[in-house]
Order: sequence, then structure tokens, then C-alpha cells
Amino acid sequence: MIDRFERLTNLLALLLDTRRPLALTEIVDRLSGYPEAKASYRRQFERDKDALRAIGVPIQTVQLGDGDVGYLVDPAEYYLPDLQLTDDESRALQVAAVSMHRSGQTSTIWKVGGKPEADEVVSTDIPTSEHLAPFVDAVRERRPIAFLYRNNVRKLEPSALALQGGGNWYATGRDIDRDAPRSFRLDRIDQILDIGESGAFEPEQDLELRLDQPAWRLGDDPSALVQVRFDPKYASIATARASGERSVSYPDGAVDIEFTVTNWDAFRSFVLEFLDHAEVVSPAYLRQRFASELIEFLEGVR
Repeated sequence: MIDRFERLTNLLALLLDTRRPLALTEIVDRLSGYPEAKASYRRQFERDKDALRAIGVPIQTVQLGDGDVGYLVDPAEYYLPDLQLTDDESRALQVAAVSMHRSGQTSTIWKVGGKPEADEVVSTDIPTSEHLAPFVDAVRERRPIAFLYRNNVRKLEPSALALQGGGNWYATGRDIDRDAPRSFRLDRIDQILDIGESGAFEPEQDLELRLDQPAWRLGDDPSALVQVRFDPKYASIATARASGERSVSYPDGAVDIEFTVTNWDAFRSFVLEFLDHAEVVSPAYLRQRFASELIEFLEGVR
């Protein structure tokens, strides 16, 4: 179970990242750590909201069209003013901020706005990819990028980069040829073919809405229905994170979730986050594929 600091950090990141106000039900669906009962998760969210506001986070409340209330944090009100950094300084700071961790004798959490204790050291441990640098430039400068991906030429207007579980970088944006949102894992790219002119495209206003679906649906693999069983300890977390998928609960607390998968790599990464608390049940050929790829990975790291 995630602790309160992690939940507050995730909530802040979500409210900063969204381009539209999010209703409480959307927030609870996207984040782990909230109770299932409506009254309970509402009380916990109010406490979290008050805690963030107490340290100066400007959480806005917006009246939505259906009478509900939405929440977001305007980055312009939260972040520091422009520091007039050079391109190289900005890039270095961006990379350093991606993955910071602490080492030392204590396990105390580095409080927001506080100082690390004297016996602790801030360090970085950032997974990378040979294609990360050109994608960083393409996202920052709004350049379309063409690349060879699994022996197919793909053209992308990249809007975001994300470092996901397992240390894998993903680029997300509009696939130009398919005119649809797509997500690509950078270490699966065979070759960068071309990078277009700066400022060649503008982010779509509704891109977040189009991408507001799980990564395992953002791909071009043949569509498959995959059933996964999660044990009682992680059933509620899995159900919340796969809220758009069909599920069946069992008396012992376990749950079967049927995933619509068009991005096998993203699906496999999601299931592996649950370690031995998740089992691919069907279809048989994908269960076998999952097992074979897991064995191959384990043999490769021995």
C-alpha cells in the first residue's frame, strides 16, 4: 500500500499535468491509495487537498457543466518564474529532475520544501536510451520525427515523454499517418530516420482526452482480449487502474479483469508491476507468450 507522501506527490503531479479540471471520480480512478467507498475517498481527498494547500499549492476548483466540481493546478501559478536558463542549462535541469533519489543512514522522506539531513546525499540514477536526446528536442521544439519501429516507418508529432515502470522511456503524440494518438517505447526503435522543422505542429487541444486511456490500448498490435487474475491483496488497486475494463470479483476477494490490448509491451509492463500477485489466465497462446518472455528476461539478467 502506498504511503501518504507518495499519494500526495501523485495527486500533485496529476493536477499539474492535466489540461482540464478533473472531477473527483476521475482523480480516484487514476490514483492508487484512495478507499473504494465514496464517502471515505471524498474525506481522504479533502484532507489531501488541504495538506497541499497548506504548503502553498494553488489548487483551483472549477464548476463543471454537469454540476460537479473539477480540480487542477495552474503550472503558471505553481512553478518558479522564468529563470532565463540557456538551452543547455534547461536540458540539464530537466534531466536531473526526472529521477532523483536519496541515499543515507535514515529512511526519512525528504519533505517538500525542506532540506535533506546532513548524512544524506541526493543522487541520480536515470535510465536512458540512445534515442532519448532527439526525442527530447522533438518534444521541446515541436518537431515531427520519423523512425523505424519494428521494421515499419512511423511518423510522430511527439507531445510528451514519460519514464514508466521498469525504466522504459515512452514517447506519446499524434501518429501522422494514422491520425491517432500512439505511444512508442524508445528502446524498441530501430533507427531515427528524419527530424522535421521546428514549430511544425501545435499540440491538439483535446490530445489529453484522446490519450485518456491506458497505454495497453495505444498501439497497433492485433486487438486481443486478455484475462488476468489479481489476488485479493491487490484486487482493488488493479480494478482502479483498469477502471475501463470489464471485471469479475470472487468471494475470496480476487478479481478477474478482461483487458482489451493493442499494445502488448505496455500491457506486459503493467502486469509485471504486480509481480506474483497477477496471473495471465487466457487466452492460452498469450498466457504462453507472457510466460516465455518472462523466462527469457529472467535468464538475460542472471
